[in-house]
Amino acid sequence: MATEKQHFWIDREHNRITTEIPCKVGQVGGKRLNATIINLSMGGLKFACSQEIFNLLIPEQQRTPGQVIDVSIDIHFQLPAADRKKPLSIRNTGRVIHTERLAQDIYHLGVQFTILREAEIRGIENHIKQVASQRLRW
Repeated sequence: MATEKQHFWIDREHNRITTEIPCKVGQVGGKRLNATIINLSMGGLKFACSQEIFNLLIPEQQRTPGQVIDVSIDIHFQLPAADRKKPLSIRNTGRVIHTERLAQDIYHLGVQFTILREAEIRGIENHIKQVASQRLRW
């Protein structure tokens, strides 16, 4: 007998860490506005934003929270300098794959990275390891 998975359950290829990293998001090649990354993995991230930003990024016909199809955005953020002299700046085009509305003016958007440079991959890996090891010490 087959079992049904709930609609919000998603197989995750990469472990995620909870975080609060400021970022800038916007349409590809367009104006970027402030948001906050709330979780991060090697495959992507989830960020929190206002309804204004949500409406800027998501076409009107896809604004019902849930799965999103064919929407790419620019996302820029910096990871703290762990073993580097300065923070690592990550500028990526990501694909929005899911949205959630948490309140009147709070939305979460799940984004899959499209292409990461080698330095970005190493930086994200190191950041995730560092955060995970700090949490294990508590």
